[in-house]
Amino acid sequence: MVFCQILSTEQAADQLAAATDWAYSDCVELVEYLGEYFEDLGLGELREFDAVAIRCDWSYYETREEAATDWGLDSFDELEDNTTVFFPSCGGVFVEAF
Repeated sequence: MVFCQILSTEQAADQLAAATDWAYSDCVELVEYLGEYFEDLGLGELREFDAVAIRCDWSYYETREEAATDWGLDSFDELEDNTTVFFPSCGGVFVEAF
């Protein structure tokens, strides 16, 4: 038998914050963004939540320049052309691995 627990945004953000060194407010915004992203793709609601997988797929950077440099690119625009980026309201940028 498989059990499934429905998590609130805050519960998912708690798990993500515990698995990362990201600010809690940024975790809340990323969880909300991912939920909207799944709905926009027509996949319905985010059904599974794996904080470790999200940590492996997403990186947080303080600046756009830091992100571009870390990926070995000349500009942030080049990074945006190749992957998904998300800007939390408190600053910084999340970059999805590609």
